[in-house]
Amino acid sequence: MTIAQSAKGDSHRWAALVVALLLPLAGGLAFPPAAGAATTMTSYVGFAYDSSSNTPPSADKPQSKLWFHAAHWWALMLTPDAANVGDVHIFQLQPDHTWRDTGVAVDSRANATGDALPDGDKLYVVSRQSGSDIRVARFGYDDAKGTYAATGSPTTITQRRAPSRRRSPRTPSAGCG
Repeated sequence: MTIAQSAKGDSHRWAALVVALLLPLAGGLAFPPAAGAATTMTSYVGFAYDSSSNTPPSADKPQSKLWFHAAHWWALMLTPDAANVGDVHIFQLQPDHTWRDTGVAVDSRANATGDALPDGDKLYVVSRQSGSDIRVARFGYDDAKGTYAATGSPTTITQRRAPSRRRSPRTPSAGCG
């Protein structure tokens, strides 16, 4: 056997090895999955809100209303029921993709909006209503009950400002100098 024949045989073996390794990968790309294994996109209908509300459920600014904790998604949402319309509650996403109202009120002022900041088992929520004070509330996650509970009363932070005093520009008086 000559050196040229040996090199030619080695290149055929390498080519066969590469094809043998890549063929299973290429097979998965070339053939679509079986009909029973096909996945389809699914959409879920959300809440219907009363159009008489002055504020949409999510306002125009970026707001943190959704978080993940204890293997569940949670959200600050307006209650859709007539008894508490406009209240902001903590909701939990269920396995069937529906939202369950935990009954934990974040803000009972009509059309309030809020931002949530989760920190381990604690949840801080800052809420406001147009033309009103800002409220900061703290909630704790209860493992036994699988939900949040308020830990104390909300703290109110006023957004009213003291009247500003306009200073007149100082002008040097005549004869000074």
